Amino acid sequence: MIFGWFLLSLLVGSIGNNRNIGFWGAFLLSLILSPIIGLIFTLISKSHTQMLLEKQNRDKISETLGESVKNTTKYKLLYSSWLIISILILVFLVGTFGVIKNKFFESKIDNSFEKSISPTPIKDQNSSKSNIFGINDDDILIRNGPGRKFDKLVNEKATEVMHTTQYKTVDNSCKVRVDETKGGWSKIVVVEPSWLTESHQGWIETKYIIKNDEQSSLNVKTRKCKILNEVSQVQSKLSSVGIGKLRNWRNDSFGWMSSSSYYSFGSTSSVNGMQNNLAYYLESKSEKYIETVKLMLNINNSSEKYQALSQFDKISRKTFTSLKLKMPNGLSEAIKSEQNFTSETSEIKVSLTLNRSKIDSWKLTIEAKSL
Repeated sequence: MIFGWFLLSLLVGSIGNNRNIGFWGAFLLSLILSPIIGLIFTLISKSHTQMLLEKQNRDKISETLGESVKNTTKYKLLYSSWLIISILILVFLVGTFGVIKNKFFESKIDNSFEKSISPTPIKDQNSSKSNIFGINDDDILIRNGPGRKFDKLVNEKATEVMHTTQYKTVDNSCKVRVDETKGGWSKIVVVEPSWLTESHQGWIETKYIIKNDEQSSLNVKTRKCKILNEVSQVQSKLSSVGIGKLRNWRNDSFGWMSSSSYYSFGSTSSVNGMQNNLAYYLESKSEKYIETVKLMLNINNSSEKYQALSQFDKISRKTFTSLKLKMPNGLSEAIKSEQNFTSETSEIKVSLTLNRSKIDSWKLTIEAKSL
């Protein structure tokens, strides 16, 4: 390839040898840009025969016009300068375009990567810590007004998938901003997870909202499921499942929690530039034990939905195995058939729920019962 390029450049140079551009001009232009571009410039350049005729004409004219020869020479120099400057500008533009293109794609990849590894959603820009609270229960219905007489908000996307009416809810994995309180009801906006902010806005009963000053006074008992009374063991076991290491057990003013980075897999979506991903969340009101273990699946690339559900099923099995808990009968089938699921034993409650907003989000929850 390189040898052929060099030979073609020599050929164009030999053509330019009998023209104004000269051998070296034609050769170097072909070598730097391409033999085709070099050939175009060479053919545009005047031949020696043509230049000789022009010189003879100029000599005749110079006898009568004198200064015209000098002007012609000046124009020739200007033309040569213009030709060289044009070539340099073309080379500069080609190089600059390549640099800009590389920077653009590097920036896009970096932004997609940062999104995929961060498990903490960005808070709503209108939120302040003073009016953001936790939720103390699961499946709290959101209504369009302050009272049970007002309609429940329908989750249209989930309804379409499940073929039965699904309603918008919040649970103890959510953080909400309270905008208004009226008669035992609060108007809320979900700020975490951030993808629910636009869709999950409405009224819930105030009793389900955890105030910051109530957090330290909560008196809860230890869990019946022994493994969930051992925080560090659960973190270690789940970190070995294969989707990432869980972070330190910490208090975020709403309770104690730990999470893994998002584990991304599959192809990147053409819509949002992200892959499907999985993450663990451990949550509790007490430092001493874990109340809920949650495995989240975010389907960012819907074209690989079934591969994502298969991976979700695989990691769900490993989760129960690592904690030495029995996986409920029917859970695996529910995941594959995209159905909500609930099962209870004397020690734990297991639930599988789908939330549809801009993306499909599946949540497997293992909730430990208190003594």
